[in-house]
Amino acid sequence: MNGMIIATKLRRLADDMQFDIDINNPAKRRTNTPQRRFYADLARVLGLRLSRTQAALRALADAHIAGTVPTELANIASKSEVYDRMGTLFDRSSAGYYDIGIDTGQPQWDDAAARALWRLIGIENSVEEGVLLKYEVQVIATLTVTRRVKVDAPGLDEAKRLAIEDARNRPDYWQVPGSQDYTVALLDPKELQGFDTDEIEVVE
Repeated sequence: MNGMIIATKLRRLADDMQFDIDINNPAKRRTNTPQRRFYADLARVLGLRLSRTQAALRALADAHIAGTVPTELANIASKSEVYDRMGTLFDRSSAGYYDIGIDTGQPQWDDAAARALWRLIGIENSVEEGVLLKYEVQVIATLTVTRRVKVDAPGLDEAKRLAIEDARNRPDYWQVPGSQDYTVALLDPKELQGFDTDEIEVVE
């Protein structure tokens, strides 16, 4: 199989990935609860891995056309062979239940082909010693504050309504000094769920 045929195949594989990349865009997912944030984070990680795979397929196609394919990648001609090598290692040593952990950015698969693919898309497996890189990191902090609210009601639905009304009427009761921006009210013991103080609701 000559270089142009392989390049055409690789580019087609890369183009066909766009739909999966788009549907894993975290901007299209709700993140107003810990569980939804968890699944949005998973989608973000998958989307990034798919994007790296797509970039590697296109770069490999260009290399076939230019006749500059690294020896380690001479037999790579399928999406799965590239995708398998585009994962990253995650540090979950301090991760919570709804926390995917910290993406180290280090390749999950360490073989000659993987290193060549990461170099092909401009990402090295190591940083020159003594060089400090600038990173922009988004930090999301959530503090869960629980209170047991006792109300007199004829039924469960009315009890929930009265509990929510009580919480809204007494915002100071739910606040924690120094963390007003991240105060969360937990009103349903069946599921760990976060709410903003100005948007208290019941989990069904």
